[in-house]
Amino acid sequence: MRPRPSDTDDCTAAELAMLLQQIARAMSGDPLGRHDLASGLLTLSRHLKRRGGVSVRQALSSDKTPRRGGSARRATPRLRERVDIASLDGAKVRRLLEDAKVTKEDLIDIAAIRFGIPRSRLAKERRAEVTRAILSSLDNREAVDIIGEEAARVGTRQSGKWR
Repeated sequence: MRPRPSDTDDCTAAELAMLLQQIARAMSGDPLGRHDLASGLLTLSRHLKRRGGVSVRQALSSDKTPRRGGSARRATPRLRERVDIASLDGAKVRRLLEDAKVTKEDLIDIAAIRFGIPRSRLAKERRAEVTRAILSSLDNREAVDIIGEEAARVGTRQSGKWR
C-alpha cells in the first residue's frame, strides 16, 4: 500500500539520508550490484543530510536551498548587467573569452547579443564550443569589416578617375 502524503511528513531529511546510506552500502557490497546507482544514492543522502531536521518534502521542494559551496543567489551580477555587450569591440570580446571568471552563461549572452547567435544553439554546448562559436563569428565580422574598408578605399580612389 502506498503511503499517503501526510504519512511521509513526519520523516525528516536526515532519517531518509541514513536509510539511503544503508541501501547504498548494501548495493555496493554486492558484486553484481549497481555501483553507479549506489553512488547516486550516497550523493542524494549527503544532499538530504545537509538539510537535517526538515521534512523530506521541504528538503526536496525548496528551490531556494543553497547550492554546494555557495548561496542560491549569484555572487556577482551577470555580465550583461555590468557591460553594454552590444558595443564591445573585438579586442574586449577576446579578453572576455580568455577570462576564466566569465561564466558560460555570460559567454552565451555575448554570443546572442553581440553576434546574434541563438541561445538555444549554445545552451547545451560545452564552454569550449561556445567560445569557438564566438571566435568564429568575431573572425567573420572582422573579415567583413576589412573587406568593407578595402572596398571603400578602392572605391574612393577610383571615383576620382571617373569625374
